[in-house]
Amino acid sequence: MNIRKSLLQGIIWRWLFFLSLFLLNVGFSRYFGASESGKVYFITNTLNFYLLISTVNIELGIAFYAANKRKSVFTLLVTGFGLCIASVVMLLLLQNISPVSRYFSAPGWPWYFPLIFVAGNCLSNFISPLFYARGNYGLPNGIMAFFMLLLTALFFAVEKMHFIDGDTMMALYFWLPLIQAFFLFIVFLIYERDILRERKFNMAYVKSVFRYSIVAFGNSLLLFLLLRIDYWFAEHYCSPAELGNYIQASKFGQLLLIAPTVFSSVLLPRVADGTFKNYGRVLSFPFVFLTAAFLLCFVLLLVCGSSVFEVLMGHDYNSMYWPALIKIPAILFLSLQNVLGIWFAGKNKMKYNFYSTLAGVIAMIIADLILIPTKGISGAAVASMLAYIVAFVTSIYFYNRQSKQSFGQILHYSYSLIFNWKEETVILWNQFRSPSIVSKSGEKELSN
Repeated sequence: MNIRKSLLQGIIWRWLFFLSLFLLNVGFSRYFGASESGKVYFITNTLNFYLLISTVNIELGIAFYAANKRKSVFTLLVTGFGLCIASVVMLLLLQNISPVSRYFSAPGWPWYFPLIFVAGNCLSNFISPLFYARGNYGLPNGIMAFFMLLLTALFFAVEKMHFIDGDTMMALYFWLPLIQAFFLFIVFLIYERDILRERKFNMAYVKSVFRYSIVAFGNSLLLFLLLRIDYWFAEHYCSPAELGNYIQASKFGQLLLIAPTVFSSVLLPRVADGTFKNYGRVLSFPFVFLTAAFLLCFVLLLVCGSSVFEVLMGHDYNSMYWPALIKIPAILFLSLQNVLGIWFAGKNKMKYNFYSTLAGVIAMIIADLILIPTKGISGAAVASMLAYIVAFVTSIYFYNRQSKQSFGQILHYSYSLIFNWKEETVILWNQFRSPSIVSKSGEKELSN
């Protein structure tokens, strides 16, 4: 697929998915209020952390090998389903251990809420990459966005007319991931019916998938902690209403992370296959684009004032404004660190991404312990910004040491792109012209 088309398709469909997710959060939060939604999001955050650990990030291995070996889809499906079943069974056992059970469920919830949430997300996590590996971003994101928008509309309707009780709406929220996964699976069986005729299970292939996933697991675990470890500190030191406000502010900021994610998925193979020689010029585009986009969001939120979230989310969210405002520059630093991470990943130097993220997590823990007890959720937002700055500066340090082109070149080309944008845009546009995102040499290097 042409890189420009891939970039555009990835941005459109992933933005649709995240926009639908954001609207669902708005509908859910307005209906249940800050305290109840904060409790739910805290528990689902813990469930997602459990899912990451229990499945050892298997979706990354499935995504990689699905793209390289088209005839092994049956093995990938069986592996994914088997791991999901194991993950759900382990969670069922953990729910009966009283010291940890409060992190997985809440009083009054049916016992199966955490199980169906984990099962649905696990299935979606490994089925979606099977679509992406074939260049199909529309079906998986479209299906999931449809059901999220449907439930969002129901939340808004029930808020006005009260024709469904709160327990039923909570149940629908937890059933949603499993419903999405069911339809994803059915559509995939129709979409790939020819491939699934080969029902041969390859154990050696499964070992390769797990080996790849385990190598990437450390980075994914640290990134998860860098983005969400402050939730646990906020839950300990702040009230349920403050926790709800802070989690929503964090979700608002993390919505902006889709842009660097798309840049990474499109540019990484081109860095790996050696297509790009002048990394400074190529990386200057996401640097300038992200800085401009985040600056625009910051100014808009500053102009709208503190009442914007009360109007959007409800009066319970009167403490969300300042954490959300601080989160915008914080997420910008994290996004720029992710852009530098494209170079490390493309050059098989993933350990430096690990080091920079680890530095950020350590800084986050120290800053949270100092700031949250005295400054509350605003202190948590400042702590996250300090941690993301540490991760970014650490990436700059390793980039200067490992790359033949210094970080100063990225800044030079960024300056040139701003003030000589016509010439620089033409040069970048020509570099992106390619009939394929990944050349054969790039596939070989990625595989190695």
